[in-house]
Amino acid sequence: MQIENAKEWRQKYQLNRDDNITIWRYLSLEKWLSMLTTQKMVFSKLAEFSDRNEVEYLINILTKDNKKQLGKSLVDHIAHLKHDYYAVCWNAKEGECRSLWYAYTGNARLGVAIQSSVKSFFRSVGFTNPSPSCYKVAYGVITENPEYLQMNELPLCCKSIAYESENEIRFLLNNSTARTDWSNIPVTSTAPELQPPVIQFDCDLNMLTEGFMISPFASEWQKEAILETTRKLAPEIMDRYIKSSINEHNS
Repeated sequence: MQIENAKEWRQKYQLNRDDNITIWRYLSLEKWLSMLTTQKMVFSKLAEFSDRNEVEYLINILTKDNKKQLGKSLVDHIAHLKHDYYAVCWNAKEGECRSLWYAYTGNARLGVAIQSSVKSFFRSVGFTNPSPSCYKVAYGVITENPEYLQMNELPLCCKSIAYESENEIRFLLNNSTARTDWSNIPVTSTAPELQPPVIQFDCDLNMLTEGFMISPFASEWQKEAILETTRKLAPEIMDRYIKSSINEHNS
């Protein structure tokens, strides 16, 4: 996919706060229990993402076969972006996806998927200023213009075509001027490493959840245990439980 200009990219990939597109968030059992007990939406620093290729895709395209060398200022700019920006990632699918269960629920294959929408996400989370932006991830971007790396959010939302089946949606938050609650250390662009690894916001789970589903790899007793725990901690969402359509579980 060839990028012509920033305006074209934003028109094609940016989503607005009232968009009703269906999105899913796959959570391991530990993360689901954390969400039930804390009622928090967690944004992670991009530098903390487990995928070592995060933000590097456009750099790799631009420097392929050593045809181009990026200036130090541009390389430093990208490094700062990975510390300044936080993200929470969802997937734009109409229904569940077997491969995403595998990707997000760990070796135990136990977890929960939340069905929501972009609109419900923004309504449910207590954001202060600034509020995050939301983009569909662009897969297989081709460009020879290093200036695109200076468009802060563009390189954060591009991935290899190999990941296209994820249909990822990213909520991005620039936290470059934040102060951490636990340290009171002012964070500036000259010390991005002082940014905390995650930031959390109050989240109304009832408002967020349009449906929820338990991993198809869970045995019957595990499903019952997850449902019972959810019933105790978030009874208001129990009427939105959806049974997985995948007939597969642990022995």
